[in-house]
Amino acid sequence: MKTKCRKKFFIFFALITLFLSLSSCDKKEEVAKNENLRLIIKDFEMPIYPDGTNISQVILKKGLIKETSYNVKIFYPAKKVLDFYEREMAQKGFKPLIEECYKYADRTWLTYEDMTLKGNPYVAQLIALWVDNLGEKKATLIMLYFWYGNQQSIILNNNSSLKVIFQVAAHIDLGG
Repeated sequence: MKTKCRKKFFIFFALITLFLSLSSCDKKEEVAKNENLRLIIKDFEMPIYPDGTNISQVILKKGLIKETSYNVKIFYPAKKVLDFYEREMAQKGFKPLIEECYKYADRTWLTYEDMTLKGNPYVAQLIALWVDNLGEKKATLIMLYFWYGNQQSIILNNNSSLKVIFQVAAHIDLGG
């Protein structure tokens, strides 16, 4: 009886050891992949529209996101800025990414009142997404105009203060 119990224990122990070692290999591969992505993202040359001012760059989420933000004096709807990014991202081997949750807002100006900011400014926002050919990196362009008061069309026609935010991050496919 003791021999059967010992055999079962050793088989159980061997299976647990095998499981833990496989799990550890997966974890090491994931860490190595993330480290490789960190280096790729860190070295990614961020495209900046030629007339950009007040340029700021940060690294977020332990190196898995690189962000550049800046201002551009250009009137709404800033098509030249979007066209610039379309060309730049194509040259870098990225293609447009239209995720299910963004398909109705992709590359379209939307307006809303931002209740999270002091004075509740109105915002016109355009978001464009790209993914690299390997599906490892995603780029996001966010263009924003802010104004106060409710005369939406008048303000947008006279607004030349564009805020540009551009991010490159590890791409996670959510299966959509």
